[in-house]
Amino acid sequence: MMDQTADFVVIGGGCAGTSIAYHLASQRAGRVTLLERHTLASGTTGFSSAIVRQHYTVPVVARMAQRSLRVFQHFGEAIGGESGFRQTGLLVGARAQDLDHLRETVAMHHKLGIDSRMIDLEQLQELEPRMSTTDLVAACYEPEAGYADPVATTQSFGRRARELGAQVREHSPVHSLLVQGDRVRGVRLQDGTQIEAPTVVVAANNWGVVLLRAVGVDLPVHPSRHACVLIQQPDGFGGQHPILLDMTNGLYLRPEGTDLTLAGTLDEPENEEPVDPDRYNAVPTHAEEADIAARICRRFPALQEGTVQSGWAGIYDVSADWQPILSAIPGISGLFCALGFSGHGFKLSPVVGEMMANLMVGRSTEGIDMEIFRAERFVGGALAHSTYAFGIIG
Repeated sequence: MMDQTADFVVIGGGCAGTSIAYHLASQRAGRVTLLERHTLASGTTGFSSAIVRQHYTVPVVARMAQRSLRVFQHFGEAIGGESGFRQTGLLVGARAQDLDHLRETVAMHHKLGIDSRMIDLEQLQELEPRMSTTDLVAACYEPEAGYADPVATTQSFGRRARELGAQVREHSPVHSLLVQGDRVRGVRLQDGTQIEAPTVVVAANNWGVVLLRAVGVDLPVHPSRHACVLIQQPDGFGGQHPILLDMTNGLYLRPEGTDLTLAGTLDEPENEEPVDPDRYNAVPTHAEEADIAARICRRFPALQEGTVQSGWAGIYDVSADWQPILSAIPGISGLFCALGFSGHGFKLSPVVGEMMANLMVGRSTEGIDMEIFRAERFVGGALAHSTYAFGIIG
């Protein structure tokens, strides 16, 4: 006997899950219940660096990022509430081996209407004179990029979903998916409560992978730990710098507030020890702090006088091709997933919610082909890898 019913159950209260719930509710698609095991944004979303950029090498992902940026730029009007978006601009620094791919990417961006520009080293120095450019050959500049507040954004999606009639239930961990034959029946919570629903979407990062595996769906997604640090800029550093993707140093950095720099690596860990998302070191080690600080100082020598203030380590749900899985689950009618974001989830979340809500109600999303995000692509399908050496750039 089922205890409760819904038309749609969304598992996961991060940026993706709350965006899906909001878009379902805004479409008046039916009774929507979102289930979050702790509080909204308490999982991987809360650890996001929250960079919002359009610089992707896969055209459909670049288009998604373009549309998501427009939402962040006008979040109060488009969604309601706050996202904390701040425009800073983005620089991408290229080595000789990256140059052709960078030019191809910028040319593709132009076709999509993205404001992205190749610049030479002299122009780069004009934009950011504190940056050392001796080991770079060129760069591109995306003036509209910025960063946002991942917790505020997620809470805004959740609040608007509630206002539009969705049930947003925190402290409601899902124990298992209920599947009968070839279709989903609903979910069972840890406290034994069952919610009957003909449509369920799993948007719970690595925890969602485990839920799916229990019903025989084994997706090629693994948890990967990534650390970042906050550097207090020294007195006299000057105004804030743009976001930087630095392929020479394997580094990304962005401003934080008025006098901090947030930085992490672009590295894809080799032979990484298995990571348990529930039990891992959520702060950088001394070695990680020293490594990231050294990389920062090679690019911004003035930050040698800065100090490490704090840091954290988050968990990516990395797919086999570093692209998300936004898909119906083959063989189980009514079951969907939004997983494997590989560090891209926050910046894409506004449009991911729209895409998944449309998919779940049988609509297409104008201008976006979801074919490359299908779960089936890993079995004899065509994968969509980044053309760069760093999958996290996309």
